[in-house]
Amino acid sequence: MILSDAVGQAREHGAGVTALALARTMLPTGRVSSRWSGSEALTLAASPYRSTEELVADLQLAAARGVADRWATATGRPLAQVRERAVFTALVGVMRQELEDEVHRLAQIVVRTLSAQRDVERAVGAHTSMALLPVLQQVRKHAAELVFDGFITVTPATELAHLPRFLTALAMRVDRAASSPSAAAQDAALAYQVGEALELVSQARARAAALPPNAEREAVLVEATWMVEELRVSLFAQRLGTSRKVSMKRLSKLLAAV
Repeated sequence: MILSDAVGQAREHGAGVTALALARTMLPTGRVSSRWSGSEALTLAASPYRSTEELVADLQLAAARGVADRWATATGRPLAQVRERAVFTALVGVMRQELEDEVHRLAQIVVRTLSAQRDVERAVGAHTSMALLPVLQQVRKHAAELVFDGFITVTPATELAHLPRFLTALAMRVDRAASSPSAAAQDAALAYQVGEALELVSQARARAAALPPNAEREAVLVEATWMVEELRVSLFAQRLGTSRKVSMKRLSKLLAAV
């Protein structure tokens, strides 16, 4: 990829370095899948990816990013500044040592994610009441927004391990709403709060779109997006717990930086 300006080059250089290191250490699909148990292989075969090859390729890219980021932190060498052959060779050496185990670790997370997604599908499929239709439609739509072809690398590395919990919260939401008419009414009120949070993020993205590109601003928007996921858990499945303190007030304060 050839970029026309220095800002764009600096922004994409680290990703390019990671891709080059992965190209030199890429594992055969069969080697990756050989570490899966029978049940894991069946679960992964039902992923939204079109083939095992594409699933493994996405796993390897996500794993390479994780290895490269840890190496950069440990050595104090930002990936954006890796330009010398010796430094790049050192990164490749670490990638060769750590990539396979990191791919396997991520595959385990994906297995848990797909299992939780299956639980959501079962929960939605167990109910046919028209009164629950809005809940079922919202849950089905949101599950598809979390798990899709390419979700492994699209989901931030810090959030990937939380996907099973987010999906479990969706299944719990269905069961809770179906438990009584009052619970269904309460669900609508909680869904309204989520809608307000999503609107805050949408407005912030609209403001950011009118400004020059800025990595820190985009990081805030990404953090806010996943804060809304934690807000869903706190509202619909509180007993699962959240990875951070969340509230509308905290979300508004975060987005004030945009």
